[in-house]
Amino acid sequence: MKRLGPVLAQLPCVNIRRLDFTENNGYMDVRPSQLQVLQALERIPTLRHLQIKLALDKTNVCQQWMRVLESLPHLVSLSLSSELIEVEVIQKILQLCIGYERLELVISSEDVDDQEYQDTRVATERMPEMRLRELSFDSDNTYSEKNSYGEGGLETLGIDDHVGNRIVQSIAQYHHQSLRRLNFLSFGILHSTLSGLMTQLPNLRTLEARLDAVLEDDINSIPIDNDWVCVGLRSLQLEVNTRCFRGGMDSSEWKRSIDKRGLDYVFSKTVKMKSLQGLSIGCRQRELYLMKAGYLTQLGGLKQLEAFGIVSIRSKMSGRNEALWMANNWPKLVQVYSSREASEIVERTLLEERPLVEIVYW
Repeated sequence: MKRLGPVLAQLPCVNIRRLDFTENNGYMDVRPSQLQVLQALERIPTLRHLQIKLALDKTNVCQQWMRVLESLPHLVSLSLSSELIEVEVIQKILQLCIGYERLELVISSEDVDDQEYQDTRVATERMPEMRLRELSFDSDNTYSEKNSYGEGGLETLGIDDHVGNRIVQSIAQYHHQSLRRLNFLSFGILHSTLSGLMTQLPNLRTLEARLDAVLEDDINSIPIDNDWVCVGLRSLQLEVNTRCFRGGMDSSEWKRSIDKRGLDYVFSKTVKMKSLQGLSIGCRQRELYLMKAGYLTQLGGLKQLEAFGIVSIRSKMSGRNEALWMANNWPKLVQVYSSREASEIVERTLLEERPLVEIVYW
């Protein structure tokens, strides 16, 4: 690894399109020879895809990295990991990457005061037209909460950090017409955050998110009559957290709970998404898809559904009736994603009724 720079310097640079400095499933740390690596990258103008980890807190490395970005006119996809980056540097990277199609930033940035934030936000909002279509952001402080993610055009956005109201406002303001896919699975979001996204992104096609346990003030703040506007939604994956209850879905304790109100809200909006082809609303504390006390029969209108995910912690969903209902109500069903704990009876019945359905374990 220490000799990576000299090795690159000897490589023929004609027609190299992709360089991934990866090791197993993580990043290869090129810091022992990073200046040599960066100097070598300047000699590869045909490069289109790059994945790399750098120490951009070092001034000379940071300056060299900026020169690299300016010297790669055909680069369209970048995965960059670094630590202790000043916010101004992050903004500079974003500005230099506005012509890319895909950008993944895994960073640890320094805290900034309000004036620094205002200065850098203005710089971002004055960026020329952004062609970036896919952005993945992993930060360990409030930078991603304050960033506007450029002015319009994003189609895919993934944030490995807290997603709050400021992010929702930025997304709605700058990317409400272009966004097609959101991934917020790493950190839980509030129900009001979910509502804010789904009522302001009309062209959203895929949402993957984790919902925190519902809070009373939060659920009360949601205008229940506001429908989700993403009527063309194709795929919905939600991981829902609830509090633990002794009773089941038919117990009086559960029926009075704020957690039930949260799930009622989610399913009341989901059933109106008639274009859904993939659906997985999982909750490891509750059995959601029982015929009598669960939400299964509410989903009968989703006639385009092709893939359905079951997450179960017990075998209460063991009835043949549930499986028969799925087979009879979802004519296009071809895949069922199931946890190992889900009932074998359900799987066996589905295969009897619909032999072409594929059972996939997760």
